Amino acid sequence: MFIVENDYSIHYCSEKCLDETHCGDIIVPDEHLQQCHVCDKEKKCDRIGRKGDGVNAEFILYVSAIDTNRCQPIDTLATASFCQLEPDKDR
Repeated sequence: MFIVENDYSIHYCSEKCLDETHCGDIIVPDEHLQQCHVCDKEKKCDRIGRKGDGVNAEFILYVSAIDTNRCQPIDTLATASFCQLEPDKDR
């Protein structure tokens, strides 16, 4: 569960942040992530962990190759999905 500020620029995790951030089956490197924002039950909010350097790119493509039932029936070769959309651009 998370809390969102009015302008959707910061998402606050509820009580703790996850040890790993996933994009599908990929673990996103810490260097690609912002600092974690967390709020406790009393709604006291803070940043924890270190801030990554980020990526100087408009788009990042994480690719994984795994045997999964998502590729059923047998004629499905690949699937794709998104991890995050920009709230102000809906992309």
